[in-house]
Amino acid sequence: MSSCLTIVDAPAAKTMAAFGLGRYEDFLQWRGDAAVSSGRSSRTWRIDLSANDGGGSFFLKQYRYRDRAMAARIHRDKARREADNYAAMRRRGIDVPDVVAFGARRRWGLLQDGFIVTRAVDGAEPLTAYWRQISGDPSARRELMFRTARMVRRMHDSGFFHVDLQWRNLLVSQDGPARPRVVVIDSPRGGVRAWTLGRHHGRLRDLAGLYKDARRHLGRTELMRWFKAYLGAARLRDEQRAMARTIIHDRAIKDAPPGE
Repeated sequence: MSSCLTIVDAPAAKTMAAFGLGRYEDFLQWRGDAAVSSGRSSRTWRIDLSANDGGGSFFLKQYRYRDRAMAARIHRDKARREADNYAAMRRRGIDVPDVVAFGARRRWGLLQDGFIVTRAVDGAEPLTAYWRQISGDPSARRELMFRTARMVRRMHDSGFFHVDLQWRNLLVSQDGPARPRVVVIDSPRGGVRAWTLGRHHGRLRDLAGLYKDARRHLGRTELMRWFKAYLGAARLRDEQRAMARTIIHDRAIKDAPPGE
């Protein structure tokens, strides 16, 4: 069995090593008081080292691949993909968390487990929670909508697609008066797509994912305003209206109860 540990942020990794997180096994075996999130093959913990010199808060996501299908265990591990995707987005001017370390382990070429550690974004909270705070401030709502729309447009125009771009994967922190900072997280599935069909599919997945939550928090006028800001259009052309209908239809299919 072989394991690979990659350190990206040496000072932060040194602080974590002093806390007992230095070897590959340490990251896989670490258990906190409560998990931030948990899925079929991953679990994420928050680690607070604020009391340590040069510390801070971090997120540790652990992957378990043993119960996954064979096809999922022979490809590039999700931790490396996420680290690479963060680097790709940063090169495109998209705000993402800092990666501290990541790694994976294989047996006979098959993935066994893995992890990635990222530094927490100071003062950030999920978009849904932030939106509730500014729900009574039309100016703040408008500014946040324009910022997210321009960010998604920049990402797509550069050829990068998240593929799981939902409100839960957007963090917002206040960088100053009327200047919300939008940070993209949790991107082990997306990537750069060069082909037209791949780009079309990636755009549809991202926009339909955002629409899933947006329709619950934004009115019809706000939804249309966001879409126009994303397109950079004052008025929608026929093909852009067709795109909007496709997004709504795609979301309806995904939300339909099984068997319908």
